[in-house]
Amino acid sequence: MNSDIVSARHLFELAASVQQRIRKAVEAALRLKDLTYAQFGALTALGKGDGLSQAELAAALETDSTTAMVLRTSLEKKGLVKRSGDQADGRVKRIAVTAEGRRVLADAEPVVAAAYAAADGLVSEQEAKRTAAVLERLRDFALAAAIAAAPKKASSEGGEKRRGRPRKNPEAAAPEAKKGRGRKQAAEGKAPKSAPKAEKKTKSVKPAASKAALKAGAKKGGAAAPKAKKAKPAAAKPKAKTEPKAKAAKKA
Repeated sequence: MNSDIVSARHLFELAASVQQRIRKAVEAALRLKDLTYAQFGALTALGKGDGLSQAELAAALETDSTTAMVLRTSLEKKGLVKRSGDQADGRVKRIAVTAEGRRVLADAEPVVAAAYAAADGLVSEQEAKRTAAVLERLRDFALAAAIAAAPKKASSEGGEKRRGRPRKNPEAAAPEAKKGRGRKQAAEGKAPKSAPKAEKKTKSVKPAASKAALKAGAKKGGAAAPKAKKAKPAAAKPKAKTEPKAKAAKKA
């Protein structure tokens, strides 16, 4: 190190580098036992708390549910774990280590312990205690920072926000449903149900108009003929009577 000041960031980077490098060494040893580093960690967690759910396994490994599912599936295919229903809640599946899984775990543990034991002589007991205390504080800080940075779930006054599509208003959905039925009937060559109603209205108007015409014709004393045809003869009769009167006046 070029500086005498050691920052917390440098400690985090050192811890991450140590973890990555020792993991490669342990994984190389576990490969001879047909296990990965992650599978060994999951099998160890299940061995300590037999009968964990998938969510509890994810919490024990400090990972997400998808990663826990992948690990559980890989161990299940190898016959190292099996699932069974929870007696208290049938929706929950409990993961138990099989007899073969316990045998493989017992066979792999000495290999992993040997990889770590090689570093025992690098630090004294007092140095190890001081370093452990510092790393524990950094771990607690990192956990709190991760929780604070995680996106919060949206919630409403009544509880958690509903997932999926929002419910439609029944009153607003009714016209849309009618339009959909009309389009379907048009595609099938059928007339929509609203068409007959319009025809009934037009039919009822025509008789009303004819009755009004009959009443108007009855008052004038003529037949229910059109007004234009009846007006011409009526106008011609007075002209014929006025012509003789004019001639009689001249003779007088």
